Amino acid sequence: MITDAVEASGKTLREIATGMGLERGNVVSMLKSGEMRMPIERIPAFAVATGIDALSLTRVAMSAYIPKTWAVLAAPAAPKQEAQLNIRAPGAVVEASGELSKVNTATRPTDSGSCSPLLSALPTR
Repeated sequence: MITDAVEASGKTLREIATGMGLERGNVVSMLKSGEMRMPIERIPAFAVATGIDALSLTRVAMSAYIPKTWAVLAAPAAPKQEAQLNIRAPGAVVEASGELSKVNTATRPTDSGSCSPLLSALPTR
């Protein structure tokens, strides 16, 4: 796939290397000959430089380099069952949180003399 992409691009190895952020065209030559593996992080730049589909090259590379990991990543996700969580809290906390949701801009002074909407909404005992 890499060889075909390089040849179909009509670019020199140096031009492709520069497009990949590499200094030398010999790296692309080694990729082309199979002497060197395509670094996964370079696939997007190689795809842009040669005009091929990055996802297709990623599939080929991942299935060749780490097939078990790719099999897990490429497998369709199994449907998840919905779960209902029941969280219990002391009654005063639940009542206070209900009161907090009703808080508006009106507040009452606290013992320290400052106004805090959160403290004002808590029930007094």
